[in-house]
Amino acid sequence: MSVIGILDRIIQRKKQTALSAAEQYHALVRSVANGSEVDCDDAATTIDDANKTAADFEKDVEVQQERIGLASQLRYRDELEKRLRKLESVERQAGEHYSRVVSEASERLNAAKKAKRDVEHELLQLTQIEVRLRETCLDSSLLARETELNSLRIKLIQQRRPLEEDLSRSAGTVHSHEASVDALRKKIEKAKNDQLARQSYQRDLPQFEQALRQSQHVLDQLQKAVNDIDEQIQPLDAELGLIRQRKLEV
Repeated sequence: MSVIGILDRIIQRKKQTALSAAEQYHALVRSVANGSEVDCDDAATTIDDANKTAADFEKDVEVQQERIGLASQLRYRDELEKRLRKLESVERQAGEHYSRVVSEASERLNAAKKAKRDVEHELLQLTQIEVRLRETCLDSSLLARETELNSLRIKLIQQRRPLEEDLSRSAGTVHSHEASVDALRKKIEKAKNDQLARQSYQRDLPQFEQALRQSQHVLDQLQKAVNDIDEQIQPLDAELGLIRQRKLEV
C-alpha cells in the first residue's frame, strides 16, 4: 500500500474513532440526564475520549435535562392542535349561523374566538420551546449535515435567481411577439380588398412568427433550467425537514 493510502486509512480511522467517541459521550449525557445509573470509571473514560472537561459534561447534562423538560411540554402540542381544529370548526359554524340568528350565535362566536386565541397563545409558547430544542441540539453530526445542506441550498438559490429574472424578461418578450403576430394576422384579415397591403403583411408574417418561435424556445430553456434547479432543491428541503424533526428528539 502506498504512503498516501496508509495516511488516508489513518485519517479515516481517526474520524471514525472521533465520531464513535462523540456518540458514546452523547449517550452518556442522555443517560445521566434521564437519571440512569452509570459506571463512574466508564463515564470518566468516555468524557476523556470525547475531549470534554468536567465542566463541559455538567453543562451538557443540564442542557439535556432542560431539553427533556421542554420535550415533555411539547408533546402536549398534538392535543392543543386537535382542540384548535375543533374550535376553528365551531368558529366557522358560528359565523354561518350568526347571519341567521344574530342574538343566539353572537355568544357562541365570541366564545369560540376567545378559546381559539387562548389555544393560539399556548401554541405560540410551544413554538418558542421548539425553537429552543433545535438551538440546543447536541448531535454534532446532525448539525454538520444541516450546515452542508443549507450551503448547497443557498448555492442553488443563487443560481436560480438570475434565471428567474431572465425568465421574467423572456416571458415579456414572448408576450410582445405574440401581440405582434396577432396584430399582423388581424391586418391580413382586414386587408381582404387591398391585395398589395395583404401581400406585404403576409411577407412580414414569417419573420414575426420566427421571432416568436425563437423567443418561446429561449423561454422554454430558461423554464427547464429553473425546473432542474427546483428538482435539486426539493430533496434538500425534504432532508432538512427531517433534520428539523430529529433536532426535537432527546
